[in-house]
Amino acid sequence: MNKIAHICYLWTAIGYIFSTLISFTSIGTYAQTAKDTLTEAGKDTNVFKLKVLPLPTLYYTPETKTAFGILNLFLFRVNASARVSAVDFSIVYTERKQLLIDPTYTIFTHNENYIINGGFVYSKFPDYFFGVGNNRIDQIHNREFIAYKTLQFHNRILRKIHKRWFAGLQYQFYKVFDVHFDANSQYNEGNVTGFNGSTSSGLGLMLLYDSRDNVLSASRGGYLEFSNLYYHSLLGGNSHFHSYKLDLRKYYSLTKKFTLATQVLVTINEGETPFKQMAQLGGNRTLRGYYTGRFRDNHAWVIQGELRYFIWPRLGVAVFGGVGKVASTLGEMDFADTKGAVGGGIRVRMLRKQNFSIRLDVASGRKSNGFYVSIAEAF
Repeated sequence: MNKIAHICYLWTAIGYIFSTLISFTSIGTYAQTAKDTLTEAGKDTNVFKLKVLPLPTLYYTPETKTAFGILNLFLFRVNASARVSAVDFSIVYTERKQLLIDPTYTIFTHNENYIINGGFVYSKFPDYFFGVGNNRIDQIHNREFIAYKTLQFHNRILRKIHKRWFAGLQYQFYKVFDVHFDANSQYNEGNVTGFNGSTSSGLGLMLLYDSRDNVLSASRGGYLEFSNLYYHSLLGGNSHFHSYKLDLRKYYSLTKKFTLATQVLVTINEGETPFKQMAQLGGNRTLRGYYTGRFRDNHAWVIQGELRYFIWPRLGVAVFGGVGKVASTLGEMDFADTKGAVGGGIRVRMLRKQNFSIRLDVASGRKSNGFYVSIAEAF
């Protein structure tokens, strides 16, 4: 194993933050809090000024090993009553000969009448596949190497319908192609949908409540998303399934320096879902400490929390933890055999006024570890 990984894994988790439920009973209070925050932000006379932050990228994760590249981040505010919009463009190449090109954007229009959010991803990503199901802990050595390319495009256009409430349409295109795996693989198209490649084209609806003070690193407010995507050949793909997502988050500004962030995430897929689009645990956002896709199946739920504390204006620390599970059927979406992970990290604030930080996290799960470097918070 890479020496860097050994050093990182010696950094043990500092604590465990666990959230069991996010309550939106005080949604009006948080709407007012966000309004006050925006009023303060409006005092910035440079509301139209574009801030460009070019960053060299160098990091290590279990999925990529050592990775390097460049990230360009563009931040701007169209007017005083709108939150800061963010557009980023990254190109990354890894020690495992993976290539990732990933521009994304979240744009708030004048007075936040519209939110436009989306991105485009091209990846050449040799990877490990651990199979499908929640009971994969003792089968880690049965992982199989698979190489593939992906092409993704997703976009949401949401219209404000009442204060912090938005509704609109979303579209996603997801193509997996040029797939290569061992000829003696135990997996194939017969028992894993999409193992030889797939094309998914889906259209759906989305309802959103968003009173976060900052989309990159929220310290107060709430977030509620309910969305669905309907994938069908009539839309240009060869996959037929429905996807539903419920994402609840709440942010508590405990003191000027302390923030508690909580999240409940539920994903449900009905139909023949390609393995790359199944609900999954792991990665740098959802249950850190597990390899991305270490557990995947039709459905999943995750509960996680994080406590953040800024020691100095530009340097902070965080501790986090969570539990989750994947399931084949809705009847299995219970609390039996859940997977847990804990971790800690540091935060380096690059732009104080925009509250933009780089995070370095190390986390540990059951028979699994992970080290992550990323921009913005996990949730």
